[in-house]
Amino acid sequence: MSDTTFDPPHEPDLAGLTGLYALDALDGPLLDQFEAYLATSPDARAEVAEFQATAALLDGVVAQSPPAGLRDRIMAEVANTRQDAPVVELA
Repeated sequence: MSDTTFDPPHEPDLAGLTGLYALDALDGPLLDQFEAYLATSPDARAEVAEFQATAALLDGVVAQSPPAGLRDRIMAEVANTRQDAPVVELA
């Protein structure tokens, strides 16, 4: 992250940074601002805790290859699936 300072009217949406904080992706003045906000917001602390718990669960996930032939089956279904016509709004 950058070390940009934020002054009104360019204040960051601190409530929207809970996920980044939970992943340790904030630094500098923005980290300081967020931690000050976190000290005053029980909702933000709860959301950070939820993100951290989810991140911990995802830490052990291992990617797996899809079953053989899956792409071919999906593409065959796409070719046979009727597409909706575009919606055109008249003024």
